[in-house]
Amino acid sequence: MKKLITTIQTLTLATLCTLMLVPAATASSGNFTIYPTYMHGNNDSWIILDAESGKKTTDAITLENLTNQKQTIYLEAKDATPTKDSFVINDQPASQVSSQWISFPQSEYTLEPKQKVQVPIEISVPQNIERKEYTNAILASQNNPGENVNIVTRIGIRTYINVIPPSTLQASTLNSLFSISDIYWFLSVFALAAAAFYTVINYLDHKKYAKNHA
Repeated sequence: MKKLITTIQTLTLATLCTLMLVPAATASSGNFTIYPTYMHGNNDSWIILDAESGKKTTDAITLENLTNQKQTIYLEAKDATPTKDSFVINDQPASQVSSQWISFPQSEYTLEPKQKVQVPIEISVPQNIERKEYTNAILASQNNPGENVNIVTRIGIRTYINVIPPSTLQASTLNSLFSISDIYWFLSVFALAAAAFYTVINYLDHKKYAKNHA
């Protein structure tokens, strides 16, 4: 009985350790790390983006294996709630809204020893969404099987998506009807037609002049 109670306490403690993890600025577990590939303003620790409603925005993160052993790392996005002193992950399925906008080419990456890999991310903001800042976290996790328990190490990057109105060019009637390449092609054809018309008129004028002064 005493052994059973000790085992239950060990499992409970291990589970709590996995749930208490929250994203750090530039996150590292000691075995692997995740960080934004690009600077965002003066910030190299968080992803901070302006994204237009109804459009797709791209960015990238970097995963790095810090050990001399092959590792498999799993990616996911979660909604989050920033507070005065912390950044809390919303693990409840019902709370997952803006994190569903974030997608990766794949959710699992196996890294060779000391390897780093750049992972593109795509943020697809729906049409007619409320224009405000949405807070998420991109999480990287690793399973570490142990005796009688499976410990999950989870670290992440804070992600702030500020939804803004569509740009003036995108919203204009002209742009909705024609692309920039279409407009360029139309102007080129118009210029060519104008040059041909000028050449014909000039030729006829010279011919008329020659006839009148023959």
